[in-house]
Amino acid sequence: MKKNISFILGLLMIFTMSFTSFAEIEYAPKEVTYSQTQFKADLEVLKELLEKNHANLYENVKKEELDDLFKKSFNEIDSNTDAKDFAVIVAKLVAKVGDGHTYLSDPSYLSSMIEENMTFLPLNVIHIGDNWYNDGLYEYIPVGAQITTINNMDMNSVIDKLKCNSGSETNDVNDMSYKMIEFHLSSLYPVYIKEQTTHEIGFIDPITNEKKTVTINNEDVDIKALNKYGHSNYLKNCFYNNKTPLTARFVPEKKTAILKVSTFSPDDLEDFKTFIDKFYEKVEYDGVENVIYDIRGNLGGYFSLVDHLLSYIHDDQFKTMEYMHMRDLSLYRADLLTESSMEQYNSLMDDISAALNDEEELKILEEEENQTVELMNDNSIMFTQKFTDPSEKHVFKGNNYVLVDEASFSCGSIFPQRVQKLDNGFVVGTKTSGNFYETTAGYMLKFELPNTKTLVNIPLAQIVMEDKLIDGVERQAPVVADYKIELDYNDYINSKDTQINYLLNMIK
Repeated sequence: MKKNISFILGLLMIFTMSFTSFAEIEYAPKEVTYSQTQFKADLEVLKELLEKNHANLYENVKKEELDDLFKKSFNEIDSNTDAKDFAVIVAKLVAKVGDGHTYLSDPSYLSSMIEENMTFLPLNVIHIGDNWYNDGLYEYIPVGAQITTINNMDMNSVIDKLKCNSGSETNDVNDMSYKMIEFHLSSLYPVYIKEQTTHEIGFIDPITNEKKTVTINNEDVDIKALNKYGHSNYLKNCFYNNKTPLTARFVPEKKTAILKVSTFSPDDLEDFKTFIDKFYEKVEYDGVENVIYDIRGNLGGYFSLVDHLLSYIHDDQFKTMEYMHMRDLSLYRADLLTESSMEQYNSLMDDISAALNDEEELKILEEEENQTVELMNDNSIMFTQKFTDPSEKHVFKGNNYVLVDEASFSCGSIFPQRVQKLDNGFVVGTKTSGNFYETTAGYMLKFELPNTKTLVNIPLAQIVMEDKLIDGVERQAPVVADYKIELDYNDYINSKDTQINYLLNMIK
C-alpha cells in the first residue's frame, strides 16, 4: 500500500493563485472563439459535475438559488459572448456555491495567454472601512489616496465585477473576495473587465481633499516593484508564502513572542514542524508568558500541521476535527479530470480499496492517519479522527492570542476556531472567512470542461470540526474575534500595524 496518502489535507488553493505570476508579464492575448452551443454545453456539464461530485453542494447555498443562477447564466449566453464573458459567468457560479474550495482554477481565457503577453492594471489597493485606497509606492497617486474611479468606472462597480473571483464559507460573502482583490487587482482587472495599456485613475488627494485624475501608462511602471513594495506588505507577504511559512520575533520587555504563520501549506512539512519545536524551546528557555499567533492571510494547508501546533498549547488530548465524510467515489465524468487529478484519484481509489479489503492494511492506514476509516451503507466513507496527544516536550502554559483577518481561511480558520473552542486563548482582529463548524475541502480534483477547457476545482470531502450547534454561533458563522480590532487608516498611513500594536499594549 502507498504510504504517501493523506486523507485530511484541508488544503486551500484559491484559483487566483494562477494570476500571481501573470502580473509580472505583459500580455497580448490570442482571440479564442466558441459557439453558444459550446458554452451552454459546458455549463450543463459544470452543473452535473457539481451536483454529482461535490461533497456538500447545498450547505451554503439553497438548491433553488443555484438552479436559478444556472438558468440566468444560460440566458446570458448569446452570439456576443466570448471566452472572457464565459469565465466571468463560471466564476460567479462557483463563487455562489460558497465554500471557497470550489473555484475556477484557470479560466479558458487565461489558458490561451500563458505563453503570450498580457496587460496589467498598475494599481495596488487596500480596503479600509467602506473605501479603497492606493497601496502602491509610486509617484502618480499618493499613498492612502481614496480611489474613486478606474477608467471612468466608479470603484464600487469595479469591485462588484471582480468580487466573484473567490467565495467565503460564511454568510459574510464579500470578506474573502475583498482580500483577494487587495492582492490580485492588477491581474484580475484585465481578465474580468478590460485589457489596456493606458489607464485613467480617479482619486481623492489625502492632503488637499481634491478630486483628481491621473493617466498612467503601463510602460512607465515597474509592476514587479509595485507589487513588491506595496505599502501594507506586512499583510500581503503572507499570501502563498510556502517557502517561508513561519517567522518569529520576541519582545522581551513584554515577555511576548510573535509567531507569524503565513501558511499551513509549506514546501517542507518536516521543516515546519522543526521550526515549531525550536520556537517552543526558546519560548520555554526565555520565560515567555504570551504568544501571539499571526494567522492573517493564512489561506490554509495541512491538518497535521494544525495538530502539531495545537499540541504545544493544549495540555490534554484534543481533536482538530470530529470527522471527514467523503461521498461515493464513483465520479461523474472522471474522464474530464486533469492528468494530475486523475493520478491523485487513482491513487486514492487504490489505497482506500486496499485498506477496506484487508484488515492489516486498514489497521496500518488508521494508525498513520490517526483516524478510523469506515465504509458506510451508501458507499460513502467516514473518517473519524482519534484524539491527539499534547506535546511531550514544551507545552506552553501562558497566554495565547490568535490574530485573524478575512483572509484567514480553511486551516487558517480552523486553528483559531480550535483555540477558541478548546478555551486555550483569545482570537483578536476581525473574523475569518472560514466557517466555524465545517469546511468542504479534503480531496479536491480539477475537472476540465470539454469545450472551453476551463478548469474547475471540486472538493470531494466535507470536514466537520463541530457537529452540534453552539449557542450564539449560527450555522454559517465565521470565527469571530473575541477582541475586534480593525486596521486604522492613520496607522496604515504611518506603516503601523494596528492589531499587533493593540495586542502589545494590552499585554501588561
